[in-house]
Amino acid sequence: MHNSGQGDNKFRTVVDESLPGAYEDQTNIYFEFDIRYDTRHERGALSPGIMGEGYFGFMPGFDLNQNSYIQVGTIAALYFPVVPEKWVISPSLHINAIRPFESNESQLSFLDYPRHPAFRGVTSRWLYRLDEISHVTSLDSRHAISRRFAATFFYDQINVAMNVRDMSWRNAPWAVGARLDYHNRDNILAFGIVAWGTAGWRFQAGIGIKENVHFRTEWY
Repeated sequence: MHNSGQGDNKFRTVVDESLPGAYEDQTNIYFEFDIRYDTRHERGALSPGIMGEGYFGFMPGFDLNQNSYIQVGTIAALYFPVVPEKWVISPSLHINAIRPFESNESQLSFLDYPRHPAFRGVTSRWLYRLDEISHVTSLDSRHAISRRFAATFFYDQINVAMNVRDMSWRNAPWAVGARLDYHNRDNILAFGIVAWGTAGWRFQAGIGIKENVHFRTEWY
């Protein structure tokens, strides 16, 4: 196993097949309570406003080889119109904490352990989450190309640790990139992303409203 950053509280590159949960077939059920406050008139198109979200999730383990965990988090974002309906600046913060539900569970399976969907500079094929607390700070600059297309330039930085005391911005992974999206008034319908940072290059594309739904159990 190779560290991608200095210190034990950063991401690590997985090269060992003996990791907990690796190559095991598992079926998980995840329960979540989520509350969101969003003042934007249009979630898909460029619209000013503020957004705040809080969530609590629980995944029970159904057999001896499967962990159970709880996770809590909050998301806050400001959408500031530089040019109304043409250019929006958006700083945001996403804080997430995850822990085994049982006190005797010292290590979660990698396949049970959600990663950092808010950080756009990581590829799920190489980097895995070993921390219990993370926060992602982002700055997006979104520009309207036409009525249905927009381009976004972004900067992300993520800080991870096993506890709040170990939080440090030293050697924190970062990424810069661009996104092209096709949208209607309330949803991103398709997008493509290219990003580069401390974890290297990442290319991603998607179709559907998944980006607006926040699937926090997935590995990308």
